[in-house]
Amino acid sequence: MNGEKMTLTNREVLMAAKGLLQIGNMQIDGRTSYWLARNYKNLTSIEKAVMEKRNEIIKRLGTLDEKKGQYIIPETIGEGENAKRNPLTEQADTEFNKILDEMVDVE
Repeated sequence: MNGEKMTLTNREVLMAAKGLLQIGNMQIDGRTSYWLARNYKNLTSIEKAVMEKRNEIIKRLGTLDEKKGQYIIPETIGEGENAKRNPLTEQADTEFNKILDEMVDVE
C-alpha cells in the first residue's frame, strides 16, 4: 500500500479531503491516524492548488467588493423582470468545472 498512486479528478480529491477531515475527528488507533493524516496532507495540497486556480478565475472575471474586501461575481445582472444570469458567472462555472474534471495522481 505504501507509495501506491491513484488517478482521481480534482472534484474527487476535494470530496475525499472533506471525508478524511470528518473521519479524523473520530477516535481511531495510532496507525490508522497516521495514514489518514498522511493522505489528508496529500489531498489538501492538491485542494489548495485547485482553490488558488478558482480564486484566480474570480479575480479575473469578478469585481472587488470594497465593503467585504474580496472579489465577487454576481449571480444575476439586472433587477426584477430584467434580471438574468450573469454570463461571467456561467464562464467562471465552466472554467472551474474544467479544473475540477482534471485528472491528478495521488499517492
